[in-house]
Amino acid sequence: MTWWLNSVEIVFVVASAGACFGGFVALVCSNMRMSRCSKIKCCCFECIRENLTEREYEDELKNQEKIEGQMARASSAREVEEGAV
Repeated sequence: MTWWLNSVEIVFVVASAGACFGGFVALVCSNMRMSRCSKIKCCCFECIRENLTEREYEDELKNQEKIEGQMARASSAREVEEGAV
């Protein structure tokens, strides 16, 4: 009996699973960072932390909006540049 995946397919499946798991971890960490809870339990992880003050929280949101705006401008500038070429 032979294995149903060759070595290239196994590497692809493992890399895809790792990328999905990494994306999930990044999503959970991002949501935990912006959470107002002081005690967080997720699956087998537990975190007890100090909350941001109201001002720090607002600054974090403004910074996030600023970064997203810069990314949108860079993307639109790239699209215009590619259209001009």
